[in-house]
Amino acid sequence: MHNATKNSIAVSTEEEATLAVSNLDLGVANPYLELHLLLADGSEAWLSFSQKTICLRDAFPEGKGWEAQVADETVRFVAEATSQTGSWQGHPLREVVLNPGECLEIGATRIWLVDARRPEMASLDSHEGLETPRHWPLRPQAYRIGRRTNSRHNHVEIPHPTVSRAHATLLPAENGRFALLAESGTNPTAVNGRKLEANEVVLLHHGDLLKLGDVSLRFRQTGNEAAGKKVLSVKSMGGFQLQWGELVLTETAWKVEKSRWLLARLAWAWGQPVSADLIMEMLWPELPALRGRKNLSQCLISLKQTLQLDDDEEELILRSPSSLQLNPSMLADHDAYLVAKLAEGSEPAGWSKALDLYQGPYLPGNFEEWAEVVRQTLHALALDCAVKLAGHHSKQANWEAALQAAQKGLKLDPCHEGLAMLLMETALQASRYDLAVRCYESVRKHLQSELSVEPNTDLLRLYHRAKLEI
Repeated sequence: MHNATKNSIAVSTEEEATLAVSNLDLGVANPYLELHLLLADGSEAWLSFSQKTICLRDAFPEGKGWEAQVADETVRFVAEATSQTGSWQGHPLREVVLNPGECLEIGATRIWLVDARRPEMASLDSHEGLETPRHWPLRPQAYRIGRRTNSRHNHVEIPHPTVSRAHATLLPAENGRFALLAESGTNPTAVNGRKLEANEVVLLHHGDLLKLGDVSLRFRQTGNEAAGKKVLSVKSMGGFQLQWGELVLTETAWKVEKSRWLLARLAWAWGQPVSADLIMEMLWPELPALRGRKNLSQCLISLKQTLQLDDDEEELILRSPSSLQLNPSMLADHDAYLVAKLAEGSEPAGWSKALDLYQGPYLPGNFEEWAEVVRQTLHALALDCAVKLAGHHSKQANWEAALQAAQKGLKLDPCHEGLAMLLMETALQASRYDLAVRCYESVRKHLQSELSVEPNTDLLRLYHRAKLEI
């Protein structure tokens, strides 16, 4: 027995001996970007870019033939022709470039690109009901919560039979906070012991206790908002207003208009670098590069004075020789940025939130070309949200919600015949014949006055059906 013990100790000592490093190259392709994988079995994995290329077949079977190639602040995913097709924002593909915060699906595996420099805004931690403790970091996007299902991809998957497949959704709110939308009409959703009705939305606070079925989750506001640090909030829809800490600036507070548009352009990128040459071309297209760079420096000084930035404060605006960007760790929310992100998603709750955030045209006082491009883009995205949301509710036979979504869309574009058709068809299903008639008459008036055309024959047919029922 004594000899056996000595032998076992000797083997253990040999196994624990320190080995020489096999690769002395300690460099990394990008020390901050990493891939967060949610695998088919519910487990998670994190991959860092020690090399410029990651072969995904080493992480999960469906990743065979897929590579992730890092370049600056983005990652390009590309697959061989025989590989399984991926999906990005609902579109099948074999090649896509992701920005931090975006997600790619390959088979049953979801892959998020994460920038480690961006702190999580909040988090959910399992409290009671789950055998294995879970932590979900939250960044400014919508998070669907529910049990794993093939019909909907949940960001927060809770493996418990009392949690519905579509139980709730976390929605980004103002100042980096989150709101909880209760979706399940069968199993309860509660906040601090108060049961929420289906489709009820409540603003969450640091430390709130959420209960979904028999599972309890603790919500923590872990970003700058909970720590009391200054963060930047920007509103660009229907006007321009920002809040920096306790300082609130409206459109009339800016002494130098160029500094206002500089901040607006940086806010549209929302933590991503913007080329200094692009900014100079945007603000001073008629000036040579040297003069433009001098004006840019003066504009930055004016901007810092307007925001009352102290020299000893952490930099809100990060500047390199070739680019500028807002400091990602000091950003709370931006309505225009959230409209774009939510509109491009596949979650009806996100489309609804995007419509609520769309309070008017983007930067209505800015007539520069870049602003007009963004304005048209956001307007088109908001219209698309109205169409998708109305169609979604119509398929669910939720006639009132479908009508409200279509009406919101027609306020944005009174000549949109597709939305008018959706509204009239839904109104007929709901026996709201008078509403269908009024919709046709309104669309016809706008088409005649703005485009000098008549409504299409499909709308006319619906109109006559509605008239016969009155």
